[in-house]
Amino acid sequence: MARKRRSEQVPPLALILDENIAAEDLRSALAETARRHNARVELIMDHFERGTPDETWLPVAAERRWAVITCDVHIKRRPAEKVIFMSAGVSVFILRGALNGDQIRDALVAALPARPSADGIASSRHRSSATCRGTEM
Repeated sequence: MARKRRSEQVPPLALILDENIAAEDLRSALAETARRHNARVELIMDHFERGTPDETWLPVAAERRWAVITCDVHIKRRPAEKVIFMSAGVSVFILRGALNGDQIRDALVAALPARPSADGIASSRHRSSATCRGTEM
């Protein structure tokens, strides 16, 4: 199989940790696995002030084709966010359940091979309690 030239390679996927899970230790824990899967991990606060409303930064996430990772299970039920997800096509992983930092890390490491498809949906399971799901409206 021919190897792609550098100019033809797919740019790294930006995995953006939402404010509710954005922490340097989680970013560091995911960094190597992300690199192996042609992705990079960033905190939402790298791009926006803490407390910026979701409806402000989600359109930017869609425009930049970021994959957003959050534990905010209610985000898809809020009308403004739902419209953005559906019309702009934001790729999102929603971590559900009462997870500690290690469980969040393990769930995300398991999900990385399941990069979002063109429709922005990716799913992966981690044990019985941690599930990463794409947009399920």
